[in-house]
Amino acid sequence: MAGTRRPAGVPIPAVETADRAELYRALETSVGSSFSSEALAPKPRPLGASTLRKILGDSAVFVFLVAESESELVMRLIDRRTESKEALLVRVATAREELKQMNNLIMWL
Repeated sequence: MAGTRRPAGVPIPAVETADRAELYRALETSVGSSFSSEALAPKPRPLGASTLRKILGDSAVFVFLVAESESELVMRLIDRRTESKEALLVRVATAREELKQMNNLIMWL
């Protein structure tokens, strides 16, 4: 690929042994610019099941996936380590509201 060669003399550490920050800095140096923290694509607007049902009507089957228990759901969210404590509280509250709508769906697993 033209234009993708890195400048000579820029050492990049082994991926298997390098510290994350060290590897990140080496990659930035190698490409000659800092990586942007801007989103690469616009954030999609989520559509809930009720909105999709209005749009699609009976042309779709709605499947609701549930954890074994509320406790299991919360433990899975905690183990993922992808949300702040505030976001976890929102996720749990949202899940509780969504569970109330479960009986309105055709299939749940």
